[in-house]
Amino acid sequence: MKMVDKVRTVLSTLGGEAQLGDIYEEIARQFSMSMPGSRRAGIRKEIERHSSASDLWRVNRPDYFYSVYGKGKGVWGLRHH
Repeated sequence: MKMVDKVRTVLSTLGGEAQLGDIYEEIARQFSMSMPGSRRAGIRKEIERHSSASDLWRVNRPDYFYSVYGKGKGVWGLRHH
């Protein structure tokens, strides 16, 4: 399963919105993964790559996530498609 899909699964489990720290913890728990800083950075990057609220998003990518309280606040939501 790709990391972006793991994030989608976890956000759904967490009720559709969560702080980054809670997303990391739930990914670690559900998928039995360690959570070093490099993995956390990779997860943030995948969220940002798949959110039109981010500078990393491109129109050819799915727009799965939204920033709940605005850019830089660290709280993400799952768009319902």
